[in-house]
Amino acid sequence: GDGVAVWQTGLDGLSTGELRAARYTAETDVWTPAPAPIDATGSGDLGFMNVAIAPNGLATAVWSDDATSETMVASSEPGGNTWGTPAALSASGRIGILSDIASDRDGNMVAVYQEM
Repeated sequence: GDGVAVWQTGLDGLSTGELRAARYTAETDVWTPAPAPIDATGSGDLGFMNVAIAPNGLATAVWSDDATSETMVASSEPGGNTWGTPAALSASGRIGILSDIASDRDGNMVAVYQEM
């Protein structure tokens, strides 16, 4: 099947990097040639990255941003390699960690995380 990989760049100790994604299409057996930025702010160490793909091809990623202590979410266009603006899921002033996400067969996404 199709897939999406999500990772943080710039973990060289010199820069904070950004969150990027690449999409794999099983029909063509090809990964996207240029990884797409999801969160290019480079705001800090990112963690607990997870991604789910809905049956229509919409990919949604969740992650923790250590700089803001928030759990973040962003979605791609169905079948596309562009991502919307990240938004905070966790309540302001609350730390969100251990995020995960899943899609049902109708394309509805559900994200879970631990708020401290």
